[in-house]
Amino acid sequence: MEIEKKKERGFLILTLFVDINVENSILLDTYFQQAIDDNEMNIIVNFSNISYVGSSGIGVLARRFRQLREKNGTVILAGCNDSIRRIFELINFQSFFKIFSKLEDAF
Repeated sequence: MEIEKKKERGFLILTLFVDINVENSILLDTYFQQAIDDNEMNIIVNFSNISYVGSSGIGVLARRFRQLREKNGTVILAGCNDSIRRIFELINFQSFFKIFSKLEDAF
């Protein structure tokens, strides 16, 4: 399984098991769309099992963040290793997203 989803404490958690390249960003976007269709407005993306997020994945995260924010929802980024966190900081994601090194800290 490339992405696992589960509900916990009022959030839908999407746990990634593959690096987010062009192909996998389409899969991530599909999971987001399913969640939105199911009226899931608070989503945590768990990066703890991956080491890379490409520009296409960054685009999915930014687009879905805007979409959920318009519906009073949120996207939280958790389980970010130093490499992923540096990428997010370079593009100033911390100004929009809550970003945590550990999934447990996101609640």
